[in-house]
Amino acid sequence: SAPQVQSNREQAARLGSSAEFYVDPHLALHGCADVVGVLDCLEHTLYPNPLLDRAEAYLRPQGLMCVTVPNGPWSPTSDTYGNGGPGQHVAVESPATLHARLQARGQVLYVDVVRGDQAGEANSSVCIVYRPARA
Repeated sequence: SAPQVQSNREQAARLGSSAEFYVDPHLALHGCADVVGVLDCLEHTLYPNPLLDRAEAYLRPQGLMCVTVPNGPWSPTSDTYGNGGPGQHVAVESPATLHARLQARGQVLYVDVVRGDQAGEANSSVCIVYRPARA
């Protein structure tokens, strides 16, 4: 939505990020990407499949999706670091459940745990690369 994109732009500016955000339901970019990343997003939505559907629409045939989610102890009412407030995790899937979800959508090609810069598991991510069945 436009309000969410505006919020994302403001947060990116505060963080000094060069991320770009767009709103256009008829975006001309559909079918133009070889790889699309859905990075640390799924834990923020109760509806992961529609989000993945939209992301997969940007792929060229045989394109790849890269999905990451936190891999560690977090609560549905806090972020990865245990902080409450905006950006809370509303959906918590185990790596095995996420793997099964993505395998049902296509062929899983790669699974890894990417370690973060903080001690322990609280700042690591699960990374899964898959080729959607429709790509």
